[in-house]
Amino acid sequence: CFVTAKISGLISTMKTRSVTICTVVTANYAHFALALGRSIRRHQPDANFVVCIVDRNEDLETLTDRNTSFIYADELGLEDFQRFCFQYNAFELSCALKPKILEVCLERFDSETVIYLDADMQLFRNLNELLTIDKPFSVALTPHLVSPLPDDERLPNHRSFLRSGTYNAGFICVNRCQDGFAFLHWWQNLMEHDCIVQMADGYFVDQRPLDLVPGLFESVHIH
Repeated sequence: CFVTAKISGLISTMKTRSVTICTVVTANYAHFALALGRSIRRHQPDANFVVCIVDRNEDLETLTDRNTSFIYADELGLEDFQRFCFQYNAFELSCALKPKILEVCLERFDSETVIYLDADMQLFRNLNELLTIDKPFSVALTPHLVSPLPDDERLPNHRSFLRSGTYNAGFICVNRCQDGFAFLHWWQNLMEHDCIVQMADGYFVDQRPLDLVPGLFESVHIH
């Protein structure tokens, strides 16, 4: 299932469909992205799959998956990309790129919906439950908790999620609409400098800002 291909610019030639799924990885995590891609083709075969690779790696120039579009992070159009990278470690940088890759996918494809999934995830069924919701929404978030945790002195407990955030940034769904783009611009502005792990001061990479989203934007869906 592998072919020789040039990564740069491949995203612009992929067939356009209604749903695009994307992820962000460092080069040494590319195998996770390929495994995610296989599960997407199995359960959501009509979706585009786009992988943003943070760091350039010559091995990936010749070993690519023909069903996946790859784009390097320095091709996303971030202003002063080197400065943006230099302030973060690899984990923080991968998180900071999420709103930009979502925006790029919305702009370069005709997809009505773009979904971000962490690369170390897999699909075990299709996403039609989310994609066929009758009520229009701009952004869909998933909460860490949907029922109270027992007070049993074990981890995780409710304090774990008060520190790290109410919603899991491993899944974000954005629809093509004014509030969807407004959300991505707002989130990207915060990621310019604040995508750090400093829990005592209220920072946990890209995730903590999501707590504010239902109050700031219209038609936010909690899935």
